[in-house]
Amino acid sequence: MKLMRKDLRLAMGLLNELGTSAPLSGEVGRLWAASADAAGTADGEDFNRIVQFIEK
Repeated sequence: MKLMRKDLRLAMGLLNELGTSAPLSGEVGRLWAASADAAGTADGEDFNRIVQFIEK
């Protein structure tokens, strides 16, 4: 999870830097960032655990 969050954070930074509009990518980045504090999606977990993340 930690590495995927890092990769998405870098990708989101690049989108912002380029001024590119990518609504779906923005939502993906937001969900991954929100999952950082959720139970079951700790840094050491496999990135596939994101499917179990339910935003509250």
